[in-house]
Amino acid sequence: MEKGSFPWVIIAIGVVAYAAWGILGLILAALGMAALYGRSIRTHPRIRHTGWGSCKGTGEVRSRLFRWTFHKCPKCQSGRLIRYGAGHWGTQPIQAEYKRGRRARKRAKDEKRWRLSCGGLGAAHMTG
Repeated sequence: MEKGSFPWVIIAIGVVAYAAWGILGLILAALGMAALYGRSIRTHPRIRHTGWGSCKGTGEVRSRLFRWTFHKCPKCQSGRLIRYGAGHWGTQPIQAEYKRGRRARKRAKDEKRWRLSCGGLGAAHMTG
């Protein structure tokens, strides 16, 4: 399933549960979906980096000027991102990695060096 596609199965389960058992069925369906989501963030904590201007899960972004060259994706560093739910309610190692990554990105941005995280050479390296 694509990140941008709508999960129609979830709506169908809710409609069938409501039609069969009313509000109680809808509540039970919601609890079941929450349990499945909790299990999902533990078994599949990472997602492919997708969206506008993304690397589409490759970890590399094409250069704007020379289209045959690539550089490391500055937003994901590898093509995979830790899901929001896994970063907050997942296993301890995933939570620690999520928090460590957020702190590192914030520190780099505060120090105005976040653009250099893509692995390219900065202006300081260009001077002789």
